[in-house]
Amino acid sequence: MPDSGSDWRGSAPTLGTALKQQWRRARSAFISEYDAELFSLAIPALASMLLDPIMNVISASMIGHLGTQQMAAVSLGSLAVSFATFTFGFLVFLTTPKVAAAHVLGDKARVSRHAAVGLWLALACGLAVTGGLVAFSDSVISVLKPPEPQVAIYASQFIRIRAWGILSALVSFVAAGTYRGVKDTVTPLQAAVVATGSNFILSVTLIYGLKLGVAGAALAATSASWVSAGMLVWLLFKKKLLRPADAARRPAWEEVQPYVSQGFFLAFRMVATFGIIMYASAMCVRLGAASQAAFEVIRQLWILSIQLFECLNVATQSMAAGLLGSGDRAAARALLRRATGLSVAVGAGVGAALLVARVPLVSIFTSDAVVAQMSLAIIPMIALGMPIDAGASIADGGFIAAGRTNTLSAIQVCGSAAQFAVLSWAAAAGMASTMTTWGVLKLMSVFRFAGGAYMHFYSSDSAYLPHNAGSDATSSSSSSSDSSDSTAGSADGLEGPVSATVDEEERELWRQQLWAEASQDVNGFGPPDLGPQHMSAAEMQQYHEQQQELQQQQPLMHEHEQYVTGGGGGGDEAAAQLRRRARVLDPSAKVEQPVLASWEVPPVGPSHSA
Repeated sequence: MPDSGSDWRGSAPTLGTALKQQWRRARSAFISEYDAELFSLAIPALASMLLDPIMNVISASMIGHLGTQQMAAVSLGSLAVSFATFTFGFLVFLTTPKVAAAHVLGDKARVSRHAAVGLWLALACGLAVTGGLVAFSDSVISVLKPPEPQVAIYASQFIRIRAWGILSALVSFVAAGTYRGVKDTVTPLQAAVVATGSNFILSVTLIYGLKLGVAGAALAATSASWVSAGMLVWLLFKKKLLRPADAARRPAWEEVQPYVSQGFFLAFRMVATFGIIMYASAMCVRLGAASQAAFEVIRQLWILSIQLFECLNVATQSMAAGLLGSGDRAAARALLRRATGLSVAVGAGVGAALLVARVPLVSIFTSDAVVAQMSLAIIPMIALGMPIDAGASIADGGFIAAGRTNTLSAIQVCGSAAQFAVLSWAAAAGMASTMTTWGVLKLMSVFRFAGGAYMHFYSSDSAYLPHNAGSDATSSSSSSSDSSDSTAGSADGLEGPVSATVDEEERELWRQQLWAEASQDVNGFGPPDLGPQHMSAAEMQQYHEQQQELQQQQPLMHEHEQYVTGGGGGGDEAAAQLRRRARVLDPSAKVEQPVLASWEVPPVGPSHSA
């Protein structure tokens, strides 16, 4: 038998062959089969995600050059409105995997229904929060206790106007989750371009033309938010992702309950996370307008910078949700590893660029020497933390794609508790400063990255590890046999050739996922919504038809058993993952390697059966 260094004839390889082999190895270290789809989704997402922060930077710079008090007031008002808005960020986090699970199965009716239920929830939550914030804006500001009365007046004015954009923001959350679920990142980009253009024109007109100052900035942002939401919803109808009949039909409690059960804990997570930011901001407020203005400069720069790797999070959510929905844990795990590596690398580059360009960047926001000095002192710490922020972003996306949002909430609540303890100690010890608050805020990224890495790649509860493999993962580094012949046939995430028993378990998982609500929960917060026991009569009939079709396909499957199970000896990782993927999606398919080389998830369902 020829050794690994011989060619197919058993003779020693030529110099040209050896060089080609080395090139392939070097290339595989930097290029993955997931890269093309990751970047095809991430680049449009990046463009759309950058537009809003860029517009916020422009608006903040306009306000900042009006005065330090105006800048501090907009910072307070923006944080209060963001707190109220992102408490309901679960709308996008829960909509994305639900829509993805339906889309991968070709179930357009279910995609539409998920979008409609989300929009109804956005309407109810948005109206309630808007009314409360408008009525109690003065009370919100009094809790923060700004020392300058003029800052309080400006901030209250900003909140009362900006609150009318909360409903549009929640509607946009649901629309964005729907588009992500169907892997459409271009449509949100189109809406963002229109909204950003509107915001810029209105900001210049209202702030400088009509001399409305802080009120003009709030009115421009609110109007642009409604432009974006209106366009996104209109395109949902146009693309037939939302049907008029579904939009007009009020959801039943059974449809709302999964959002409520999981949304409660996600909302609690957002309250804890944003509560810490508000607490840190309040510490800066009490130090004076200059400290709060510096806090806002850093916040705007940080938000703008993280979009350069948050776009990979969006792409990872869409791709991983589709892979998990089709039952392919091995591919989803490989994707998550690749996305994490890419994101950390991008984060390091972003941090370096931020460090180099810190002086001109700060000058965009303020001409106040004190504010500029404070900001420049903090930026090196923010830049060094960017790779951790980037890894944490992908870790969050992995939880969202798997529907494990309660685990994500638990990690972030623990992180928030640690932050609160450190901030309280710093305040009591007289060490409160803008530098201290930002240093403590970065602790959250450490919790998110470390917690996500453990839960995704080592925990027995991981959605990305094979069944019963979580406990083995923690000890694999100490087992020398794991790197020998036992891994030859496990490139797809299983040990040795795939047995018929494991194969049937994987297909059963796929059958259950046919009607998955993507709400499986590892912490016991609310029952999972998987399996035929949760189906309507029509769904039950279609489910049994699908089972009958699978049973009819069993004889055809045996014809290809040797290839599908990898009986020939394992092959490389990509080929093994292709075999596993084809086996789960369609047991009867005679798969040649090029068929799924694009890694695009084919639609699976009764209308697509072999």
